[in-house]
Amino acid sequence: MRSNASDADLASAAAAGDDAAFNVLHLRYESLVRSVVRAEARGHRDTDDITQEVFARAWTKLPGLRDSALFRPWLLQITRRAIVDHYRHHARRPTLENDDDLALGALPSATAGPDEITELRDLARSVKSGIGGLSKRDATALSLAVHFGFGPTEIGEALSISPGNAKVVLHRARKRLRDAIELPHDTEGVAI
Repeated sequence: MRSNASDADLASAAAAGDDAAFNVLHLRYESLVRSVVRAEARGHRDTDDITQEVFARAWTKLPGLRDSALFRPWLLQITRRAIVDHYRHHARRPTLENDDDLALGALPSATAGPDEITELRDLARSVKSGIGGLSKRDATALSLAVHFGFGPTEIGEALSISPGNAKVVLHRARKRLRDAIELPHDTEGVAI
């Protein structure tokens, strides 16, 4: 199967058992899936495992894909479900209490004063807490928009909702996050 074939042609061929067609799809979408996983899983050590799980699931479920032209949104949906499953599976994993403080200690520049460091840590905790309070759908919509520049159409595809509904979800998610961390609607040009 040629690498310039459409997703629909490749997905149809792969569903029929063509390993080479699936390999082309894997190469075409591995970086996107890895990026989404990295942003959502927040645990870089698990990124490879989750990414591999996504493509394993895609390979086994591909014969059930009704419209091969929808391979990309279908793959993003599998990615989303794999991340949710990962969270469920690791929900009981103990975390070290000072992990965030250690990571945050590396963020400020060497010239930052104690007040600035404290302010950044407080802000990071507020954002983390705010995101933690969002639904998985809201957190995913925000991540896709902020980290990957996805628009309503792509967010809608990833969440299996219409682009219009994706706009509403994204707008409400941004408002919920702002309210949760008590930031004004425009924080020095930083779009949440």
